[in-house]
Amino acid sequence: MKTKRLHIFITLLLTIFTLTSCMETKTSDVKDTFKYWAGTEAPADLELLNGQYWQSPHFTKEYIMYLKFKPTNEWWDVS
Repeated sequence: MKTKRLHIFITLLLTIFTLTSCMETKTSDVKDTFKYWAGTEAPADLELLNGQYWQSPHFTKEYIMYLKFKPTNEWWDVS
């Protein structure tokens, strides 16, 4: 009886692991792209123009990211 429960538990665990590890992260929303890249919301003074983000479903965590934005004047101020 105990071995049958163990087999069911292992099967469920492997099924859950397999299904959750096969989900990629993909977005073309510019705000979501910034959030995935920076880990926070975009500042109010940063104008986001275009962006795309993709993360592999594999455990190696491959990423492709493109983000186009208009920087503020503070970014260009060298002094």
